[in-house]
Parts: sequence; C-alpha cells; structure tokens
Amino acid sequence: MPRDPDAVNLPPPDRPDPLARALGQLDPAPAELNRDALMFQAGAESRNNVIRLWQLTAGFMTAVGFAAGAYYRSTLPDVAPAVSPATAGSAGPTTTPPPPLR
Repeated sequence: MPRDPDAVNLPPPDRPDPLARALGQLDPAPAELNRDALMFQAGAESRNNVIRLWQLTAGFMTAVGFAAGAYYRSTLPDVAPAVSPATAGSAGPTTTPPPPLR
C-alpha cells in the first residue's frame, strides 16, 4: 500500500498487463460434465461408508459368536456320564409310530 492516500485509487495503466492480454486470448474449454455419471459416482461413493459399517458389524457379531461358543464349550463336561444297562431300558414309555399314509 502506498503511503500517499491519493495514490490508492489511481486509474490502471493504458497498456494492459502481458499476462492479462495472454489470458484474454484463450478460449474456454467446453464443459464435459455428464450429470448422470456425476450423480452415479456421488451415490456410489456415499454408500461405501454404509457398506463398511455393515461389514464391521458382521465381523463384530462373528467375533462375539465365536467367543460365546468358546466359552460355552469350556463349561461343558469333558466326559458324558456312563449309562448302565439296567437303567438304559427304563428311559420311559415307548410310543408306537403312526400308521403309514396311503
């Protein structure tokens, strides 16, 4: 900023800046935006977070299921109790199967 307050609002010089002249000769490039493709890409990108959330949830639930199965298995007895032949027959009343359908 100049120290002279009158020099702040000077008119621009008569000859244009070489950079401004070079930029003025350029033609703008045509717009190559495909609205449908742009919207499709935006939708595809927005669903990536949702997919990751479901993948993490499924992985977490798998880990919880595995841990619960391992805990349940560790609480089961190692050997099944022995059944004597005398008590094997007294398991309860037997039922007859229903007659076959014709």
